[in-house]
Amino acid sequence: MNCKEAMKCVRPYLDRTLEPRQEEEFLEHIRGCRECYEELELTFTLEHSGQQEEDLSIADMRGALEDDMERREDGVKMFYRLMTGRYALATLAFWSVVIALAVQFRIWITL
Repeated sequence: MNCKEAMKCVRPYLDRTLEPRQEEEFLEHIRGCRECYEELELTFTLEHSGQQEEDLSIADMRGALEDDMERREDGVKMFYRLMTGRYALATLAFWSVVIALAVQFRIWITL
């Protein structure tokens, strides 16, 4: 992902509307690009400063952004783990059906 694409993803990221693959690419880019990180940080701070009842310092906002990013990275990892499990179960089910049919055909042939 380049900076231009990352800038387009800031709002969807904050709105939580990015697909897991896009979110993973966005977070990877943000972690490596200081300018894009600062843009995300500014937008995050502006959005959340109006929602907080008490004034939070910039350090608190950075901490909140880092916590959010870590949770989202964990969420993406969990998504991929679940997808891997889903594919493993589908593969297991497929081969179970194949084996059951092979055994059944063998029984039919010997009768």
